[in-house]
Amino acid sequence: MAKQKKSVHRVAHEMLYRNLKKAVQMYNKKHKEKIPDLSPHSLRHTFCTRMAERGVNARTLQYLMGHSDIGTTFNIYTHWNGDMAMSEMKKTLEITDKMA
Repeated sequence: MAKQKKSVHRVAHEMLYRNLKKAVQMYNKKHKEKIPDLSPHSLRHTFCTRMAERGVNARTLQYLMGHSDIGTTFNIYTHWNGDMAMSEMKKTLEITDKMA
């Protein structure tokens, strides 16, 4: 059986992963405060979470992430915490106070 060629996408992903890993290693050698290993995929999750935190429209974020289902965007790619929920509640209270 002939060896199957790697797709351009796969080669690019592997190069990005190796370069990112090397950059983290170089940083960690020079700095006391270390950063964890990163992957392109972990950065994708971080991007999605940070954009949601900043109030990017849900449908826009779904489009940017390339997801056909908005549930994928918000149930898998965004990582919410109590601080974000509290911030949203404060915004809601400010809006309702202005309405009164």
